Amino acid sequence: MSMTRFIFSLCAILCIANSVVFADNYDFEWEHCGGSDVTFTRLFVYPMPIQLPGTGRLNYNVTVNGLLESAKVSVELTRVIWIGWWQVPVTVPCLLNYGSCPYDLCNPVDLVKQLMCPTTGPDGEPDCTCPPADGAHFDDRDMTITSDMIPTGLSIFSSGNYKAKITISHADGTQAGCLDIKFSLG
Repeated sequence: MSMTRFIFSLCAILCIANSVVFADNYDFEWEHCGGSDVTFTRLFVYPMPIQLPGTGRLNYNVTVNGLLESAKVSVELTRVIWIGWWQVPVTVPCLLNYGSCPYDLCNPVDLVKQLMCPTTGPDGEPDCTCPPADGAHFDDRDMTITSDMIPTGLSIFSSGNYKAKITISHADGTQAGCLDIKFSLG
């Protein structure tokens, strides 16, 4: 075997091994990244990777600690791809109102509307006013998310590993809350 063939074969084996070793899906991870007017204390999404189409579960606790009049939501979405041994984040542009886009807190996509009814009254009845009232609690919300609830525009995202930074800002630009998330689509 010539030296050139040997080096080519070794590179091919290492590249295949690299793809196999580093192609793991992310575990779902999240962390609070700033602001004190919107506080997450729990956030779970399963199964991971998220299957589109498919059925999943979402469980969360959120408290609103301030007024959110005219609040805006900014999503920065990146897909993490492997090039050789390096992870490279690629920004997902805003396409069809999905991806790295700005949103009005009170005019979100349909799925988000279903998530925004906290239980605040002593009678346990949901209060779906928007913006949520100061002191509103979204306690131990548990939802099943089915394929028909997922906007069809999300089909533009392919399977892989993603990171998202979701920032909620007041009308004056000050940060009300922030969430960093890592997840995988299968």
